[in-house]
Amino acid sequence: MSSGRPRPVLAVYRSRRRASFFETRNRCSTPPVVVRFFPRFLVLRALTHLIKPDFEWGVNEQPHIQVLSLLWHSPESGSNFDLVIEVRYARGVYLPRQDLWLDPWDAKRFAFVSHAHGDHIAPHQEIIVSQRTARLMQSRLPGDRTKHILPFGERQTVHGADLMLLPAGHIFGSAQCFLFAGNETLLYTGDFKLRPGKSAEQTEWRKADTLIMETTFGLPRYRFPPVEQVIEQITAFCRETIDEGGVPVLLGYSLGKAQEILCSLDGAALTPMLHGSVYQMTRIYEQFGHAARADAPRFRSFVCT
Repeated sequence: MSSGRPRPVLAVYRSRRRASFFETRNRCSTPPVVVRFFPRFLVLRALTHLIKPDFEWGVNEQPHIQVLSLLWHSPESGSNFDLVIEVRYARGVYLPRQDLWLDPWDAKRFAFVSHAHGDHIAPHQEIIVSQRTARLMQSRLPGDRTKHILPFGERQTVHGADLMLLPAGHIFGSAQCFLFAGNETLLYTGDFKLRPGKSAEQTEWRKADTLIMETTFGLPRYRFPPVEQVIEQITAFCRETIDEGGVPVLLGYSLGKAQEILCSLDGAALTPMLHGSVYQMTRIYEQFGHAARADAPRFRSFVCT
């Protein structure tokens, strides 16, 4: 693209009132309503009335902060139409009208924390979290903080912010933030996974006017094999290594990936030994009923320090 604008991987198309998203691969003739790429994020917005098919990228290029706005020009009035929900990015997504940060890198007064991975937690003063994320975060980042623990699917108001948490499917307790602001809505996904997992809640979503997705693997070059194929390969590796007199070692994040591996290997007649950090996180899973899904296995493990 000669204009230097980022080429979208995912795009939003108007679907009556609300926006839906899917991979475009440039096969659709309708122009997407795409705002801007940021590091690991893709911000998408849909407007009720399209005034003109072309648009400008309204971005304030101040150091360390970029203000998002999609400006539509009316040839008749010469005025700009701006979206109700203002979104900014400064080492985290910020909603100035709600004075709410979404997964900021640095400690803030008031923030939504989508899940307990290290790149999404910080010593904030006050947080909005799911119950399971609150427990995991306290273990990984001890400290005194005010917690607003919200159950999934219940609309609540916290400091004037009207919102609802939805499962993200990324890891145990991971949540999306669905925000209501007058007639406008915003969905912030954080890290999310659409494939059903064995150790996390199944993702849910709602159509929104503004969609902010964390797109770590959003580029087309990322193509992952089927989960069943990966598990078969892992199981085969473990059996072959043991048959040869060796000890198979599987590497994975202590929170999320390790528990997914444990659940996936249930029934394979393999006895896992866990590193201490993995065991600590796994115990928290068990305390909430041993896994996110009722049909998931109970972890039977030894500690390997």
